[in-house]
Amino acid sequence: MSDAIHFRMLINERENTVLRLPKGMQFAPFTASRHARAGRELLNVSFRDGGGEVLAFEEWWDMLIEDDEYDPDLCFVIETIETGEVIAFAQCWVTGFVKDLAVHPEHRRLGIGRCLMERIFHEFERRKIPKVDLRARKDNPNGALQFYKRLGMYIVL
Repeated sequence: MSDAIHFRMLINERENTVLRLPKGMQFAPFTASRHARAGRELLNVSFRDGGGEVLAFEEWWDMLIEDDEYDPDLCFVIETIETGEVIAFAQCWVTGFVKDLAVHPEHRRLGIGRCLMERIFHEFERRKIPKVDLRARKDNPNGALQFYKRLGMYIVL
């Protein structure tokens, strides 16, 4: 990813917080048959105006599942309790890298992204991964750069 900023969080330097999702939302265990296509659609909606790659599901899914760093337990889903609609999705690599993350535009600025990142931090801490890395495009139009800074992540030069 050219023109990207590399962010990092050292697990032992972060505040260990437990956050609650907004009412009516829940984390759901990732099930490929139920969540993979919806997760990619959400990523495409989020990235359509910039900030990431818009890919056809088949192209993305084939690349994802063939990658040595893929682990379905590192796909994180937040859905509505009532309808099961996927409103946030993240996919991470086993090395402690957040590959993709999206919150549906209609549900942003409610603390959902923060809850999602906290879940990711907790999972990497449980796996004894000492750091979490990610990259965000410099021109991200959705406030991602400020969001990662507010989480306490720092820029790696």
